[in-house]
Amino acid sequence: MLLNLVEKVVNMQELKIISDKRNELLARKEIKAVFTKDGATPSKADVLKELAKSLSAKEENIAVSHVYQKYGKLQSEVIASVYDKEAPKKKSKKGEAKPAEGAAPATEEKK
Repeated sequence: MLLNLVEKVVNMQELKIISDKRNELLARKEIKAVFTKDGATPSKADVLKELAKSLSAKEENIAVSHVYQKYGKLQSEVIASVYDKEAPKKKSKKGEAKPAEGAAPATEEKK
C-alpha cells in the first residue's frame, strides 16, 4: 500500500498553460506552459503527450520548440506551437543539397 502511494507521488506530472496566443498568419496557436515533474527534465515526447491531452489536439499537430529547466526546481518552461494542420517537419541542415528525383548522383573529378 505504501509502495503504491510512493510511486504515485514520484510520477507526479502537471501542465499549466501560461499563455495561449493565436497566430493567424502561420495558422497556429503559440503556447507557453509550465510543466511540473519530479526527477529529470522532461523530454519533448513527454511534454508533447501532456500537451495533446490537455489541449485535445493530435500529437502530429504539435511542435515543441523548447523545454527550459531551472536549476533546483521541479518546473520546466515549455514553448510549443499547435498547428491547424500537421506540424511542419524539420528542414535539412543549411548547405545540404537534396538531389532531384530520378537524377544520377553527381561525381567530382580532382586534378
